[in-house]
Amino acid sequence: MNTLRYVAAGLAVAGVVMLVAGPLWAVLTSDVGQTDENFGLGDGTVHGEWLPGQVFLMVAGAVLCVAAVITAYLSRRSDADDQSR
Repeated sequence: MNTLRYVAAGLAVAGVVMLVAGPLWAVLTSDVGQTDENFGLGDGTVHGEWLPGQVFLMVAGAVLCVAAVITAYLSRRSDADDQSR
């Protein structure tokens, strides 16, 4: 079995988790009110502002998802090449 499939699956899972973590973090910190109460992650109570960590999670998650799609495509092509021989 091709190891690229496992790499693609891992990238996809990590990407989706990171994509979901950014907005979830924003929701969880929006009502907390103080930095002490949300484990030092920053004060997310200002409406309409994203913290740098939240933006990083969403952008990095999107990059990992794109990498997963590319890896899955390469895996499929290499499988097709192996079968044609």
